[in-house]
Amino acid sequence: MDEIIPSVLLFDRFALDLARERLRAGEQDIDLRPKAFKVLRYLVENAGRLVLKEDLFEAVWPNVQVSDDTLVQCIRELSSSAQWRMLPAGFVQSIRSSPSLIKDEGD
Repeated sequence: MDEIIPSVLLFDRFALDLARERLRAGEQDIDLRPKAFKVLRYLVENAGRLVLKEDLFEAVWPNVQVSDDTLVQCIRELSSSAQWRMLPAGFVQSIRSSPSLIKDEGD
């Protein structure tokens, strides 16, 4: 049987449109650069578990040597959005400068 793959991931009041590579808050599109979108997608797909920066490097920049600062810039882009700042406290957490995790909706 074929596996059904979702085209939209929902979290809090956001929708991550995988087909269009867009983040939406209600009816409003939130502009993200492609790599920031991929970082967010990986975090959402792995909600509720600790995501190591090495995991993100492999998922977003496979077979490419990038610095920690590259990842920091993507996280900064995500967190600087006015819409993003309206998330509940602790929704995205950074642990000892490791990449963040998004709390599972059930937590």
